[in-house]
Amino acid sequence: SLSCLWELAQPNRPGNFPAAVQEQIDAALSIGINVLAYATNRELKPKEYYLRRLSSGERTDALVRGRLAIASLRHPGGCTAAPRALRSLLEALQNEVKLRVPSDPVELALTDEALFDYHLLFMHGRNAFRLTPTERDQLYKFLQRGGTLFANAICGSQAFADSFRQEMAQIFPKTPLERVPPSDPIWTPAFGGFDLKMVSRRDPQQTVPAGRLRAAVRQGPPAFEGIKIDGRWAVLFSPYDLSCALEKHDSLECYGYSRDDAARIAINVVLYALQQ
Repeated sequence: SLSCLWELAQPNRPGNFPAAVQEQIDAALSIGINVLAYATNRELKPKEYYLRRLSSGERTDALVRGRLAIASLRHPGGCTAAPRALRSLLEALQNEVKLRVPSDPVELALTDEALFDYHLLFMHGRNAFRLTPTERDQLYKFLQRGGTLFANAICGSQAFADSFRQEMAQIFPKTPLERVPPSDPIWTPAFGGFDLKMVSRRDPQQTVPAGRLRAAVRQGPPAFEGIKIDGRWAVLFSPYDLSCALEKHDSLECYGYSRDDAARIAINVVLYALQQ
């Protein structure tokens, strides 16, 4: 027991222990010191730091211990086209898997240093876009430090998907996007989510040339692309819509997943990101 050995090391205890016992005490103290140094990054703070009361105007939702830290990424590719998508995802996480979530989604630019306070960045859009060199560098650092980028093309936008792929190729020239295998653990209950071997995806088709659209529904595993860093999926991208489905919109022109499956897919991705 480490606790018993630490107790024996107290100054008011007699110090005449046999050599073998003293060796155990010293080893136990070294273990405790190493753990404290690691946990505090060698920066111990006075108790007043932890007891201070937050002013009434200070927001605490985003970074409360045990609460999901996820932010929506602001960019020029039509990021406001489905404004309630992230809020709906947070509600699904709270209702389905009882995860503590912030009350209001946070929007951040890639140049914001607060980026590194979050586990996961949610990105979506429906227009072509380009990032600046500074934004690419910041996103690269975020992903290398353990963050995850979760993106989808609103309504299956080809313009957004093409731009996203081009940007990822710029940021990771030696590690291109690859297909996430249908058998990947991310699509299983391994991380506390759902079994997603088969999901439903809308595929709008014309009934006759220049005629009315009908939404054919295809069954299969989620079609995702990703980039791995040190064995984990750091980038997860769906070229098919999740955001409109999360907002519970039904459009015949929307290439994407059904409402229920979009929520389940998104939940699995978030749970994976939190545990990898």
